[in-house]
Amino acid sequence: MIDRDGADALTMRALAGELGVEAMSLYRHVEGRSALLDGVATQLMGEIEPRGASGDWAQAVRGFASSVRGVAHKHPRAFELVAARLMQGPGALRPVEDLLASLRGAGFTPARAIAAYRLVAAYTHGYTLCEISGFAFEREALAGVVDGRFPTVRSLARQLAGEPAKGTFGAGLELLIAGLRAEGRQ
Repeated sequence: MIDRDGADALTMRALAGELGVEAMSLYRHVEGRSALLDGVATQLMGEIEPRGASGDWAQAVRGFASSVRGVAHKHPRAFELVAARLMQGPGALRPVEDLLASLRGAGFTPARAIAAYRLVAAYTHGYTLCEISGFAFEREALAGVVDGRFPTVRSLARQLAGEPAKGTFGAGLELLIAGLRAEGRQ
């Protein structure tokens, strides 16, 4: 339903209508809309491929980011919930466990492993949400920037309004990995 109509359309009444039941009967299974949306976010995280701990932490980072991005493109209208909702349960924790175990196995301290996980998750979620929404600039809006206040924006308007080059996500992820590698594991 969210894939079709968006998260705002998901109400207890609308879901009940889809299921052919009374709205009140849903409250036997979920506390309310907020809990339902948390459950959807958890379900989406559960769609990330379990990979197990990898001996190659950089490959584990790539695999995690690629899987998250794959889920986002499979469920673009629902994916924003992953970045905005509370996730809990084994399905949501499995990919986090796998990545953290790979980082810890490679010698990252607990604090550095958590920081690396958060950095990778934030980059992946943020980039993918921008990718889904078409990034922030519309060609028409940028065309109106003709005065001298924003000369660099004006000179790059065509590129800013265009989609990023193929491979931009991967290139950014490789920069992130290189930074983690250079920073060390302490």
